[in-house]
Order: sequence, then C-alpha cells, then structure tokens
Amino acid sequence: MHSAPAVSCPVGRSLFQAVAAGVVWLGGALACVLWWQQVQEPGVRQMLAAIAACGFGATATRAWFAAPVGTLRWDGAGWSWQTRSGSDAGDLSVRFELQRQALLGFRLQSGHWLWLWVEGGADHDQWRAFRRALRMRPGAAQQRESARLAA
Repeated sequence: MHSAPAVSCPVGRSLFQAVAAGVVWLGGALACVLWWQQVQEPGVRQMLAAIAACGFGATATRAWFAAPVGTLRWDGAGWSWQTRSGSDAGDLSVRFELQRQALLGFRLQSGHWLWLWVEGGADHDQWRAFRRALRMRPGAAQQRESARLAA
C-alpha cells in the first residue's frame, strides 16, 4: 500500500458549521418560546433558559467569525498548517466526518489545538485525495515500506 499523495485543503468559515449551529440554536429558542407560552407566569427558570439560548447563539456566531483560516497540507509524511504568518507542523485527528464535511482537531507542535471544519469544494478529485490523506498517519508509509523490504 502506498502513501497518499501530497495534497492541500483550504480552510475557512464553514457553511455546514453555521447551518448546524443555527439549527441547534433555533431548536433551543423554539423550545424556550413554547415553554414560556405553556406556563401561566414565566419565572426564573424560563428566563435562565432564554438567556442560555441567547448565549449559545452569541457563542456560536463568535466561533464562526473567529474560525481559523489557512491551508492544511499533507506532504506524504506529515501534516502542516499554513497561514499568512507562517507554517507549523502538527498532528491531525478526525473528530467527525461526513461525505463532504469533516471536523478536524489539529494539535500544533506548540501544544495549541485548532478546530477546523473542512468542506469539499467543486474539485471532487482533490477532495477524495484529501480524504485519503486524512487516513494516513505520519510515518505510516515509511513503516510499511520498511516492513515490505524486511520481508
């Protein structure tokens, strides 16, 4: 088995992330409104639920606007994160994946974590190559090649 070819994926604000957070927020807001209407005299609990729903919406909006922007690169041996200010290697882990979207955890060498929503664009071949690279672990190709030569 061969290593996945070198590939890069631009990362920015995710439409999927925005829609998912919006659906969850709307569900919570609707639950608050319905609960508020069912009680004769809204009290502290209903007020706290409304404040929590507003807080979630504000936090989700802030997270979407603060989403990391850069390029995730696989060079055949490891992952790196490249931005305008520079490049940093790190370890990538897939946290959630659908066919056209994925939530990735990227741990920089500095120990800092980035949460990256990536989405497949119009180039389907590039997206498939990127998804293959997601399954590769740094050094895995070298280990397989060493094992093949030893056999």
